[in-house]
Amino acid sequence: GQHRYVWNAISHWEKRQGAFWYQPFGPGSTLHRKRNHPVVQVSFTDAMAFAAWVGKRLPTEAEWEAAARTAEGNDFPWGNDWKEGLSNTEESGISDTVPVDSFPGAKNAFGILDLLGNTLEWTLDRWPQSHNSKTLQDHHVVKGSSWISNRYIRLYSRAKYPVDFAANILGFRCLAD
Repeated sequence: GQHRYVWNAISHWEKRQGAFWYQPFGPGSTLHRKRNHPVVQVSFTDAMAFAAWVGKRLPTEAEWEAAARTAEGNDFPWGNDWKEGLSNTEESGISDTVPVDSFPGAKNAFGILDLLGNTLEWTLDRWPQSHNSKTLQDHHVVKGSSWISNRYIRLYSRAKYPVDFAANILGFRCLAD
Protein backbone atom coordinates (compact mmCIF):
# COMPACT_ATOMS: atom_id res chain seq x y z
CA GLY A 1 0.00 0.00 0.00
CA GLN A 2 2.94 2.37 -0.23
CA HIS A 3 3.35 5.08 -2.82
CA ARG A 4 6.57 4.97 -4.82
CA TYR A 5 7.93 7.31 -7.43
CA VAL A 6 8.10 6.46 -11.12
CA TRP A 7 10.11 8.63 -13.52
CA ASN A 8 9.71 8.65 -17.29
CA ALA A 9 11.69 9.81 -20.28
CA ILE A 10 10.74 13.48 -20.04
CA SER A 11 11.85 13.70 -16.39
CA HIS A 12 8.29 13.76 -15.18
CA TRP A 13 7.50 11.87 -12.02
CA GLU A 14 4.40 10.63 -10.35
CA LYS A 15 3.56 8.72 -7.21
CA ARG A 16 2.58 5.19 -8.15
CA GLN A 17 0.55 3.10 -5.69
CA GLY A 18 1.88 -0.45 -5.35
CA ALA A 19 5.29 0.00 -7.01
CA PHE A 20 7.95 -2.21 -5.39
CA TRP A 21 11.25 -3.76 -6.46
CA TYR A 22 9.36 -6.71 -7.99
CA GLN A 23 6.75 -4.42 -9.61
CA PRO A 24 8.89 -1.40 -10.55
CA PHE A 25 6.15 0.45 -12.45
CA GLY A 26 3.30 -0.52 -10.14
CA PRO A 27 0.70 -3.31 -10.10
CA GLY A 28 0.81 -5.48 -13.19
CA SER A 29 4.44 -4.67 -14.01
CA THR A 30 7.03 -7.41 -13.60
CA LEU A 31 10.75 -8.08 -13.68
CA HIS A 32 10.31 -10.06 -16.91
CA ARG A 33 13.31 -9.26 -19.13
CA LYS A 34 14.90 -7.28 -16.28
CA ARG A 35 16.68 -10.05 -14.34
CA ASN A 36 20.12 -8.53 -15.04
CA HIS A 37 19.04 -4.92 -14.46
CA PRO A 38 19.79 -3.06 -11.24
CA VAL A 39 17.11 -3.39 -8.60
CA VAL A 40 15.08 -0.19 -8.25
CA GLN A 41 12.20 0.98 -6.04
CA VAL A 42 14.22 0.31 -2.89
CA SER A 43 14.38 2.73 0.02
CA PHE A 44 17.48 3.16 2.16
CA THR A 45 15.89 0.86 4.73
CA ASP A 46 15.20 -1.78 2.05
CA ALA A 47 18.79 -1.59 0.79
CA MET A 48 20.19 -1.92 4.32
CA ALA A 49 18.00 -4.94 5.01
CA PHE A 50 19.07 -6.69 1.80
CA ALA A 51 22.75 -5.98 2.40
CA ALA A 52 22.52 -7.38 5.94
CA TRP A 53 20.64 -10.44 4.65
CA VAL A 54 23.52 -11.29 2.27
CA GLY A 55 26.20 -10.50 4.87
CA LYS A 56 27.35 -7.26 3.27
CA ARG A 57 26.71 -3.55 3.73
CA LEU A 58 26.24 -0.35 1.79
CA PRO A 59 29.37 1.71 1.10
CA THR A 60 30.02 5.04 2.75
CA GLU A 61 30.14 8.04 0.45
CA ALA A 62 33.94 8.12 0.73
CA GLU A 63 34.24 4.40 -0.07
CA TRP A 64 31.91 4.72 -3.06
CA GLU A 65 33.84 7.70 -4.42
CA ALA A 66 37.30 6.16 -3.79
CA ALA A 67 36.28 2.97 -5.63
CA ALA A 68 34.71 5.01 -8.45
CA ARG A 69 37.45 7.60 -8.98
CA THR A 70 40.40 5.21 -8.33
CA ALA A 71 43.89 6.51 -7.48
CA GLU A 72 43.75 8.80 -10.53
CA GLY A 73 40.86 10.83 -9.10
CA ASN A 74 39.02 10.82 -12.43
CA ASP A 75 35.81 12.77 -13.03
CA PHE A 76 34.35 9.85 -14.99
CA PRO A 77 35.01 6.10 -14.73
CA TRP A 78 36.97 6.20 -18.02
CA GLY A 79 38.98 9.41 -17.42
CA ASN A 80 38.47 13.15 -17.19
CA ASP A 81 36.61 13.85 -20.43
CA TRP A 82 33.02 12.94 -21.21
CA LYS A 83 32.69 10.22 -23.87
CA GLU A 84 29.33 9.63 -25.50
CA GLY A 85 27.93 6.13 -25.52
CA LEU A 86 29.60 4.92 -22.31
CA SER A 87 26.69 5.24 -19.90
CA ASN A 88 22.95 4.93 -19.65
CA THR A 89 22.15 8.59 -19.13
CA GLU A 90 19.60 10.93 -20.68
CA GLU A 91 21.57 11.26 -23.92
CA SER A 92 21.41 7.50 -24.55
CA GLY A 93 17.69 7.85 -25.21
CA ILE A 94 16.97 4.46 -23.59
CA SER A 95 14.71 5.97 -20.89
CA ASP A 96 14.89 3.02 -18.51
CA THR A 97 17.44 0.82 -16.80
CA VAL A 98 19.58 -1.55 -18.85
CA PRO A 99 21.43 -4.77 -17.89
CA VAL A 100 24.37 -4.06 -15.60
CA ASP A 101 26.99 -5.11 -18.17
CA SER A 102 25.67 -3.03 -21.10
CA PHE A 103 28.58 -0.56 -21.19
CA PRO A 104 31.80 -2.60 -20.80
CA GLY A 105 33.88 0.29 -22.18
CA ALA A 106 32.96 2.32 -19.10
CA LYS A 107 34.83 0.08 -16.64
CA ASN A 108 37.07 2.01 -14.33
CA ALA A 109 40.62 0.96 -13.42
CA PHE A 110 39.22 -1.40 -10.75
CA GLY A 111 36.87 -3.05 -13.26
CA ILE A 112 33.73 -1.55 -11.72
CA LEU A 113 30.80 -0.91 -14.09
CA ASP A 114 27.75 1.36 -14.01
CA LEU A 115 29.18 4.07 -11.80
CA LEU A 116 27.45 6.74 -13.88
CA GLY A 117 24.09 6.12 -15.46
CA ASN A 118 21.45 3.47 -14.90
CA THR A 119 20.64 4.22 -11.23
CA LEU A 120 21.64 6.49 -8.38
CA GLU A 121 23.00 4.48 -5.42
CA TRP A 122 22.39 4.76 -1.69
CA THR A 123 25.33 5.24 0.69
CA LEU A 124 25.57 4.87 4.46
CA ASP A 125 26.25 8.59 4.96
CA ARG A 126 23.59 10.88 6.34
CA TRP A 127 23.09 14.24 4.68
CA PRO A 128 23.92 16.93 7.25
CA GLN A 129 20.93 18.77 8.71
CA SER A 130 21.08 22.51 8.30
CA HIS A 131 20.45 24.62 11.38
CA ASN A 132 17.46 26.31 9.73
CA SER A 133 15.87 23.10 8.45
CA LYS A 134 12.11 23.00 8.96
CA THR A 135 12.06 19.20 8.88
CA LEU A 136 13.78 16.57 10.95
CA GLN A 137 13.44 13.97 8.20
CA ASP A 138 16.50 11.76 7.85
CA HIS A 139 18.21 12.04 4.42
CA HIS A 140 21.09 9.99 3.06
CA VAL A 141 23.66 10.71 0.37
CA VAL A 142 23.23 9.01 -3.00
CA LYS A 143 26.05 8.77 -5.54
CA GLY A 144 26.35 8.13 -9.26
CA SER A 145 23.63 9.08 -11.67
CA SER A 146 20.60 7.55 -13.32
CA TRP A 147 19.14 7.17 -16.76
CA ILE A 148 17.53 10.63 -16.42
CA SER A 149 20.84 12.36 -15.56
CA ASN A 150 22.61 14.60 -18.05
CA ARG A 151 26.25 14.55 -19.16
CA TYR A 152 27.28 17.16 -16.57
CA ILE A 153 27.18 14.62 -13.74
CA ARG A 154 30.54 13.62 -12.23
CA LEU A 155 31.75 10.87 -9.91
CA TYR A 156 32.09 13.42 -7.13
CA SER A 157 28.48 14.61 -7.56
CA ARG A 158 26.09 13.86 -4.73
CA ALA A 159 22.41 14.18 -3.96
CA LYS A 160 20.16 13.54 -0.98
CA TYR A 161 16.97 11.56 -0.57
CA PRO A 162 14.84 10.75 2.47
CA VAL A 163 15.41 7.24 3.84
CA ASP A 164 11.87 6.15 2.97
CA PHE A 165 12.10 7.37 -0.65
CA ALA A 166 12.06 4.81 -3.47
CA ALA A 167 11.96 5.36 -7.23
CA ASN A 168 12.80 3.67 -10.52
CA ILE A 169 15.99 5.80 -10.73
CA LEU A 170 17.36 4.72 -7.35
CA GLY A 171 19.17 1.50 -6.44
CA PHE A 172 22.23 0.39 -4.47
CA ARG A 173 25.35 -1.75 -4.50
CA CYS A 174 26.74 -3.84 -1.67
CA LEU A 175 30.22 -3.90 -0.20
CA ALA A 176 31.90 -6.91 1.39
CA ASP A 177 34.27 -6.21 4.26
